Amino acid sequence: MPSSTDPSSSTTPSLSNHPTTIQTPSDISRHWQIIRSKTGRSEANSRLVQTFGVDNIFTNTDDQQYKTQFKKDAIQKMRVAKLPELIRAARDARDEFICYHHMKENEIGMTAGTVKLAELTEFVTLKVSLVYLFPGSAPGWNGPRSFENIALIGQRINELWIASKTENPPSWAEQTELHQALREVTATSSFPVLRILARWLPLAVHEWLANQYPALGLKVDGEDPDPLIPRRNPMNWLLPAYETMWRAVMRCVMEIRFRDAANGAAWEGVLRDFLAAPTEAGKFRASGEHGVSALDIVMEILRLYPPSKRVRRQDPGNGTLEADIELCHHSAVLSGSDPFSFRPERWGEINQEIENELRGELGDEMYDTLGPKRKKEMIKAAQGKRGFDPFASHCPAGKGDTETFGMKMIAVLTAVLCEGLEGWERKPEWRLPQVGEKLCSNRESYLGLEVVRRSELEVEYENGVIEGDEMWEATEEETDNETDEETEEAPGGYWMHGP
Repeated sequence: MPSSTDPSSSTTPSLSNHPTTIQTPSDISRHWQIIRSKTGRSEANSRLVQTFGVDNIFTNTDDQQYKTQFKKDAIQKMRVAKLPELIRAARDARDEFICYHHMKENEIGMTAGTVKLAELTEFVTLKVSLVYLFPGSAPGWNGPRSFENIALIGQRINELWIASKTENPPSWAEQTELHQALREVTATSSFPVLRILARWLPLAVHEWLANQYPALGLKVDGEDPDPLIPRRNPMNWLLPAYETMWRAVMRCVMEIRFRDAANGAAWEGVLRDFLAAPTEAGKFRASGEHGVSALDIVMEILRLYPPSKRVRRQDPGNGTLEADIELCHHSAVLSGSDPFSFRPERWGEINQEIENELRGELGDEMYDTLGPKRKKEMIKAAQGKRGFDPFASHCPAGKGDTETFGMKMIAVLTAVLCEGLEGWERKPEWRLPQVGEKLCSNRESYLGLEVVRRSELEVEYENGVIEGDEMWEATEEETDNETDEETEEAPGGYWMHGP
């Protein structure tokens, strides 16, 4: 059985440029070496600079002071965010999206009650991201044009991300419509006089007010977000928080609610319980029906559909190095004989195996004397030894009171969407793989997948709108501009860090 030690500190074989097989823990270690290498990390994300005009910790290679401050700011944003408030924001965004489409359908004479799951997920995820990343911009992300602006931003981020991997990626300077939408949704406080007066306060008082009452928009530096100034570009925050998050959430909703899984209702119940008491100590890790916790569900979606599928590093001595995270996640070392099945129950089995190994190495008496925190650290390291590393990086924000913030957000958003889509069904012309097989992970897969209220679906059958002779099925071989999707570190580490 695999050792429980941290693979990043163990002795590993020499680097190979493209390790392609996973049969033993030593094979996992080769990938870990590449992932943990800091050389060439930002160079691999240089395309994001041209396409999105960003300058953040994932693209900056030189300014250590700036990178350190970015980390501190990220941690502070997570600390200020309150899960109950974000749950309310997610529910409001979900209902806003569904009501908006209901009105639009009535205007053009369509049958009400049909939405595209991807668009709904994008909108809710992006709106909630704006709520906690730009809390002083409520007049912008809740303003008269907020729906159109948020929908446009989500759509353009996805389009630009795909286009950025082509031979001639687009220029950020040309995205004028997107710039305007970003300015409107991130405009700071509607209390400009108060902001001016606050600058005359002692700095400590000003900082305290800004942190305790973010809705006032009392920015200490006095600088508003600006898409054309790289370090003030809102995309510095939105890309890490939103881009990889919405895809994980959408597939989690599909696996739980729209695949007819035998335990789907039980998994949804676990998430619903977490949604009811998100701040209760231990609730995220508490086992519900079938021994599954909300954390198990999130870890399973990240195992099956890792946000970073492959990672490349530029190494002066070895050229381009590539680690295949998806290959590690789907290997028998971690996933046993059913790697392509969405089965959150596996994490209880994995953790029990790890505990048995630790007891064998340390002895029962010594293991029982370990505190909960140390046990958790050792289990997490052992999970990594088996190949679980969905974010391709160690996250300095993944400690203390911000630990698991991003994973909790996946659980919250999934639960809110499943809650709002109760009584909805996937349109039958969209055929999904059989339960036990993974969904297609290409970025463009399922963008057109529609869900419909059950009552409206029955009407369509009665009226002969659905005849059952035309089926849509996404496959891994679909045309996709992202030939080698996520060939760099996906910029989601500071929000979606490990358990």
